[in-house]
Amino acid sequence: MKLFHFKIAIALFISSSFFISCDKDDDENVQPDPVDPKIELIAGNNSKTWRLVNIKISTGVENLSDCEADNTLTFRTDSTYTDNKGAIACPEDTFISNEANWEFDQNFAGEEKLYLGVVPYDVLELNQNSLKIKQVVEYHYEAVD
Repeated sequence: MKLFHFKIAIALFISSSFFISCDKDDDENVQPDPVDPKIELIAGNNSKTWRLVNIKISTGVENLSDCEADNTLTFRTDSTYTDNKGAIACPEDTFISNEANWEFDQNFAGEEKLYLGVVPYDVLELNQNSLKIKQVVEYHYEAVD
């Protein structure tokens, strides 16, 4: 008798699992999270590289030396970036390539900040082709790709 009840319990369990199983259609209707437009501008669909085109100090625009003209920043959508000093290193450069995290934030005054690692920069301009950021010195980058 116990064996009979056990077989019925197993049969009910197996048959109920068909009704409880996951519905594949539910997973197909999940939409990906929308990409923040600022992230898409700075990092593209996966990554985007920006080349330094000029540096502005309080006395005006400084001409780039050869060692600065090949500097690039590559931002990725996973919130990491690479600061690449290029093939020609400047004497003051302490690294050739450095990777860190980046993020956008707003301060209490509502000003947009771009953090490269822990260093905050004011975002002066960001569009498809131009990125201007400023800490003490203003850096202007143009999109490479």
